[in-house]
Amino acid sequence: MPRIDLPLICLAILTTSAMAEQRASLAIDYGEVIAPILSRHCLECHGPDAQQREAGLRLDSQNSAKRQLESGVRAIVPGKPSASELIARVTSTSDDRMPPSGHATALSTTEIEQLTRWIQEGAKWESHWAFTPPLRRTLPSVHNSDWIQNPIDQFVLAKLEQKGLAPRPTAPPRKLARRLYFDLTGLPPTPHQLSDFLTDDRPNAWERLVNRLLASPQYGQRWGRHWLDVARYGDSNGGDENHAYPLAWRYRDYVIRSFNEDLPFDIFLHEQLAGDLLAGTTNASSLHRSDSARINAGDRADRKNARITATGFLAMGTKILAEQDEVKKQADIVDEQIDTVGKTFLALTLGCARCHDHKFDPIPTKDYYALAGIFHSTKLSDQPIQTVEFQQALYEHQQQLEQLNRERDRLQLQLDKSLSDQSTSLVLLEAEAFRHGNVSSLSDGYGQGIGIISDRGPQKNFAEYTIKIPADGQYLFQLRYAAKDARPGRILINSEVVKKNAISQTTGGWMPEHQRWNSEGTFPLKQGIVTLRLESEPLMSHIDKIRLIRSGKPNRINEDLAELDQLDARLSKHRQQMPEPEKVMAATDGESRDTRIHIRGSHQQLGDKVMRGFPQVLSSASNHSTGPTGNAHLIPETQSGRQQLAYWMTDANTGTGGQTARVIVNRLWHWHFGNGLVRTPNNFGMQGSRPTHPYLLDWLALELIQHDWSLKSLHRMIVTSATYQQETSDTPN
Repeated sequence: MPRIDLPLICLAILTTSAMAEQRASLAIDYGEVIAPILSRHCLECHGPDAQQREAGLRLDSQNSAKRQLESGVRAIVPGKPSASELIARVTSTSDDRMPPSGHATALSTTEIEQLTRWIQEGAKWESHWAFTPPLRRTLPSVHNSDWIQNPIDQFVLAKLEQKGLAPRPTAPPRKLARRLYFDLTGLPPTPHQLSDFLTDDRPNAWERLVNRLLASPQYGQRWGRHWLDVARYGDSNGGDENHAYPLAWRYRDYVIRSFNEDLPFDIFLHEQLAGDLLAGTTNASSLHRSDSARINAGDRADRKNARITATGFLAMGTKILAEQDEVKKQADIVDEQIDTVGKTFLALTLGCARCHDHKFDPIPTKDYYALAGIFHSTKLSDQPIQTVEFQQALYEHQQQLEQLNRERDRLQLQLDKSLSDQSTSLVLLEAEAFRHGNVSSLSDGYGQGIGIISDRGPQKNFAEYTIKIPADGQYLFQLRYAAKDARPGRILINSEVVKKNAISQTTGGWMPEHQRWNSEGTFPLKQGIVTLRLESEPLMSHIDKIRLIRSGKPNRINEDLAELDQLDARLSKHRQQMPEPEKVMAATDGESRDTRIHIRGSHQQLGDKVMRGFPQVLSSASNHSTGPTGNAHLIPETQSGRQQLAYWMTDANTGTGGQTARVIVNRLWHWHFGNGLVRTPNNFGMQGSRPTHPYLLDWLALELIQHDWSLKSLHRMIVTSATYQQETSDTPN
C-alpha cells in the first residue's frame, strides 16, 4: 500500500484555501476581468461605433456609462449595483434582458457576480492597457532570489509566488543546447557541435553558444521566416488569378540580411514603410536621428538599394489585381495595406474602421481615411536598383564599347586616307538627297545622319539623282541598304536601264544594324552631269547610301568599307546589349492627396474629405500630446506622409514607439515560447487578450528602445534567463 504523506496534503489544502481567501479579498480588476466581459457581450451595440450604438449608451467610456440616460436611469451607479441598470438588464428574465436573445451569448453567473462586485466596490475604471504608454516600474520583490539570472526572472517569479507556485528545475545541458539551436537557427546541433558545448566547462559556455548562434547566417533565415509570415510574404498574390510576384525574393533576402545584421527594429520599420524616401537626401534628420549614423551603412549604393527593396513590404500581399473597377481596386489595395500595417506594427485591427467606426476599439472611420490618404498617395511598381553585379556588368560593357569605338576610329582614319587618295574618282551620296521622287525619307528611329528612303505604298516607287562625274571611266556602282525580304528594282542612267534585277539582296532585317554595301555592277560613265534613277515596284528596300568608284586605280576603299560595315554592325549589336538594372517590388510617392470618407466602405458614396494623419487612439500611448489630429509629425502637402508615419510609429516621446516596441517584444516572446505575453499578437485592442505579465511586457519594451531597438539583445536576454532554461515536460494532451 503506497504511503500517504498527510502533512503535505494538509499543507496543500491550507495553501489552496489561503490563495482562495486572498483572491476573494482582492478588488476586481477592471482591465483583467471587467473589460473582457463588456467587450465580449456589450460593445457591439454599446461601443465606439456611433452608427450602431443603441440607446446612446457607450460602455467603453466611463463618462457615458455613469451618466443619466434619456430614460432617467444610469447604466452604472458606483457602489450601488441595485440602482445600476446594467445589473438589472443582465439579470432580467423578461424581454428587456441584455444581451438580447439571439444577439449574443448571455452572461454567466460568474460574470454577473463579477460585474456586481465591481460596481459595489466603486466601479473603478482604467484606460485600456494598450492605449497608454509603457511605464518602467520597480522590479518586483521575490523570496527565491537565488533562482534569478536576469530581470525577466524577477517578473516571472513574482507572478509564480503570487499564485503559490515554484519554477521548474533547469533543463539538462543537452536538452538546453538542442532547444537553443532549434529556436535560434531552426536546425538541430550536429553531434560535433553538441559535444563541443557539453565538454565546454567554462563558466560562460552558455553565453558563448548564444552569441555564436546569433552570429550564424542560419539565425537570419530562421527569424526572417517568422517575420515573412507576419509580412504576408509570398511569390504570388494568392488571389483567384494567383498573379506571380517574380521579384518578391529580393524582399525575402532583405529581411534575412536585416536580421543577420541586427538592423535596429525602428530602422527596419522605417525602411519597409518609407525606404524610398530615406534612400537619397531627405529632411529626415529634422524628424529623427539619422538612421545611417546608427548603422554600419557600408556601401552607400548598397544601402540605398536595401531601403528601396524594403518597401516591397507594401507591394506584396493578397491584392486582388484582376479587379476591373480601378477605383475599387485601389481602395482595396489601400485597405490591405492599412490592415497589414496596423496588425504588424501596432497590433490594432485598423481595417475594421473602413465601413464604420470600429465596434470595439476607439478608432473612428475618419482616422481610417486619414491613413488611407497616406497610402492613396503612394504608388506601387517595379523599381530599378543599382546592384554591384549591375555596376560591374555596366563597367565591362562600357570598356568593350570604348574598345570598339577606338577600332572604328582607326578604320575611319584609314578609310579617310583612301578616300583622299581617290577623291578624283569617287562619288558618295546620301539616299535621302534625291532631286525627284515619290519615296519616303525616314530618319525617326534610325538616328541622325542615317536617314533612309523607302516606299510610300504598293506603287512604282522611284528616286532620281543628279550626279557630277569627275572623269571618264568605268565606275563600280554600290548601294548600302537593309532588306529583310527581297524587293528587286531597276537602275537607270540617263533614262537607260542599266540593270533590271537590282537591289535584290537580303541583309537580315530592316534596321540600321542590318545595312550592307552591295555591288550592282560596273558601268561606263562620261565626265559631266548624269541622271541616276532608282525604281522599285511595288515596294523598295531601305536604302541609305549610294557610291560610285572609278575602276582602274588600286585602293583599299572596298576592304575598308566592308570592315567598317562589320564593325558598325558589332557596335549596334553591342549597344543593344547594354545591361539593364535589376528591379524590385517597391513603393514610391505618387500624387499627394487627402481622401474622402467612403460611406459604408463604398467608393461610390463619398463623404467628407479627411486630412492625412495618424490614429488618435494611440495619441494617448505617447508621453506628450500630439495635437487634435494625433499628429506631431506634420505631413508636408507635397509628400505622401509615409516617412512621417514611420517615424511616428517608433517615436517613444511624441509618437507611439512604446506600443510598437510592445508588439515586437511580444512577437519574439511568442516565437520563443509558443505563446506571447499577449496571446493575440495581432490584436492588442479590446477584443484581444490582456497581457499575462503586463509589467514585464512594458519593461522589455522599454529595454528594447534603450538598447537601440536591437532584437539580438532581446534574444540574448530571453535565452539567458532562468525562465527560458526551465525543464519542460509533455502534458497528457
